[in-house]
Amino acid sequence: MKLHRVRLSRPLGRVERELNKVVEAVNGNRLAQAPGYRLHRTSDGTKLEVEVPKVEPAEAGSSVQQYKLTAIFDDYIEGKTWDGTNLGTTAVKIAKPWRLRKTGWHGVAVTYNFNGTNFVISYTYLATPGFRTASRAATSTTENQAIIPVYSVNDIIYATEPEGGTLVTVASTALTWLDLNVDAREWARY
Repeated sequence: MKLHRVRLSRPLGRVERELNKVVEAVNGNRLAQAPGYRLHRTSDGTKLEVEVPKVEPAEAGSSVQQYKLTAIFDDYIEGKTWDGTNLGTTAVKIAKPWRLRKTGWHGVAVTYNFNGTNFVISYTYLATPGFRTASRAATSTTENQAIIPVYSVNDIIYATEPEGGTLVTVASTALTWLDLNVDAREWARY
């Protein structure tokens, strides 16, 4: 609905100008027709009808597969394909995201810069996958950390096969699947 400008008598000229500023602001925020949606104006108001675009099938090499976890390790997890009803028969090794792996972080001191101040944090991974300590020698501070939410058997994850691989090798076999981390797992203090 479009509002029309207000016309008042002379003594109310200032009020008229202020009301017209409101009218212009309201009119400036009206929905307008655009590709991807349609407007239907009725006596009850305006209804927005969104046109869902047609999605083409994914090209080879860019698929996403759902897995149900069967085992958890330091740099990877294992799972069987899962379609919501049927569990696959073969366990597939799936690389964890880079920051959730042990390799490349265990025993390493990393320098972080926060607003121009450097902090050196050393990481030591525990025997149980998904647990570590983070230590800052400068302040003798140690923090116990875990991957949250934890990876658990029977969790459902989504994985893809990225171009260039995953950089994880198990028993001389390069892993091709990578956990997309749609659950936003991250290290957190516990």
